[in-house]
Amino acid sequence: MNTLITSIKLIAKGDIPSQVEVLGQPIYEKGKLISFEIIHQPYNYQEVNSLDYSIENFNMSMPNISDCTYRFTDYFTFNVLSEGEVEFELCVLIENVSNNLIDNIDSLVSPANLTIDTFIFNDDCYFFDSCMTVTKIVSVEVGDFL
Repeated sequence: MNTLITSIKLIAKGDIPSQVEVLGQPIYEKGKLISFEIIHQPYNYQEVNSLDYSIENFNMSMPNISDCTYRFTDYFTFNVLSEGEVEFELCVLIENVSNNLIDNIDSLVSPANLTIDTFIFNDDCYFFDSCMTVTKIVSVEVGDFL
């Protein structure tokens, strides 16, 4: 049996802001701090494996290799495309792949053969979570075998 390391790029919709508010420079009046300027910045994340962001309840299936198990590794990036629309890139292990499937793995592991259920995206930095619905699976790449 083999384990495949895959990269899955998908588009999902949910209650995700396209911008967030952060505190800027302090505002003083007569030498007293009265407030901070509010800066609106794009809400995106391009680093891998931050403790501030997580995905829960991730489930996927591929009917043509249904005897396998699928394990999300918690490694991912995301890019907000617009208000509520997010592109995710996830690392998923496909475990217990039989040897007789390896020769055809590129045709078996494809966006057309993949189903991903709704999942929860958590942001512990800005304190929100959102139920995400997958609207498109952009690509699936098998990176390596274990």
